[in-house]
Amino acid sequence: MFRKLIPKGEFTKSVLTLMTGNSIAQVIQLAVIPILARLYTPADFGIFAVYLSISTIISTVAAFRYDLAIMLPKSEKEAVDLLVLTVFLTFVVSALSFIALLVLQPLINHFVQNKSIVKWLYYIPITIFFATMYQIFNVWANRKTRYKLMTASIISQRGSISATNILMGLARLGQAGLIFGNIIGQFVSVVILFVKSIGKDRKELSMTSLAGIRKVVSRYRKFPLFDSVNTIFFNFSTKGIIILLSKSFGDIVVGYYSMAERVMLTPFNFFTAAFSQAFYQKLSHTYNFNRDNFNQLILQAIHKIAQIITIPYIVLVITSKWYIPVILGHEWDILFKYIFIFAPFVYISLTSSPYTHALKIINKQNIALYMNLVTFIIKFLSIIIPVWVFHMDILTTIIIFSIVSFLSSLLAIIIINYYLKMAFSKFFALVSLIAVLTYAGFFLIY
Repeated sequence: MFRKLIPKGEFTKSVLTLMTGNSIAQVIQLAVIPILARLYTPADFGIFAVYLSISTIISTVAAFRYDLAIMLPKSEKEAVDLLVLTVFLTFVVSALSFIALLVLQPLINHFVQNKSIVKWLYYIPITIFFATMYQIFNVWANRKTRYKLMTASIISQRGSISATNILMGLARLGQAGLIFGNIIGQFVSVVILFVKSIGKDRKELSMTSLAGIRKVVSRYRKFPLFDSVNTIFFNFSTKGIIILLSKSFGDIVVGYYSMAERVMLTPFNFFTAAFSQAFYQKLSHTYNFNRDNFNQLILQAIHKIAQIITIPYIVLVITSKWYIPVILGHEWDILFKYIFIFAPFVYISLTSSPYTHALKIINKQNIALYMNLVTFIIKFLSIIIPVWVFHMDILTTIIIFSIVSFLSSLLAIIIINYYLKMAFSKFFALVSLIAVLTYAGFFLIY
């Protein structure tokens, strides 16, 4: 079925290769969810979600977003200079993060109310380092179209994480199992990508020079100037919400929130993650060498993803009330409410993923910055006002947050379409209708 829905040719082979790896990785992750749900409490997942949120906010900008630029140059020399630059920046930012934590330790202990997370903060620089290095060498492998290598790295990462999570969970080590599992998984995948890349590209890497690095720093300066700030606002509007929910409602609520994300995203990431990775390379190449087909390629990708995931996604959401207690245990009984509430927002995020890199490729990072700044403000207000002004309960608050997030995503799509000079797809009008029906159904049924 997938072969009919994916464009023919080398792109098909690329997507299917990555899909194989992502499928295996996601099957591993799906298989261990029922085990982990019984080995760890919602509070454990909540603390891990806060830890991962802080790490992600920093790690995604640790290379000042020059890592994304690696895909763009026509010249291999420029790409190598960018690779060396990003590795250097990663070392510097990780080291500075560790020093900052040591210096600010008294302030952290005084001001952070959640003492459960404080003891894990000092592992964050390690996570930043390995997560950023994985990003860098994954993009490099993508540029080189080494999809089998990318496949091996993601399978090894997921397998290492899951094995460590289970073993440390059986030892009743609590949050440590989730945190150390993530660190070990990132380490294993980085080693695989790094060793293979260094071995195959030693000659190219020798071409780098300080003058060349200075040149790419200037040429791709919009990435740190706009895309880094843009990414920070984007991360605060997504991962930062987890920190805000933890402060407002506690670790257990965050645990439910993060598990709902796992349940909704894991079954579909095997396709969307693979598609997006290969699609970024394809989209960059199309913009450089066949610009007339750029917009059409984006629309085709959106429709292909929607064709594949829509019906399974609807089934996953509607039946969640019955399968959650059976698969995860009765401690997670109310999880289906979180799944229903966030379903429309998560669905539009999955189906609109081909837009992700469009503004970067057309050199409109400044527009993406303004969009994410507004989104950040709106999303934070959608939590702060209900909780701190009107003292609303958790379900009411996350319903408001989910609706605001969905509408923000639609607005972002309209803005991107404007700069791409592309008509608004009728598909998203249908998605909007489905979202309204989903929210209405939740109120009527529950």
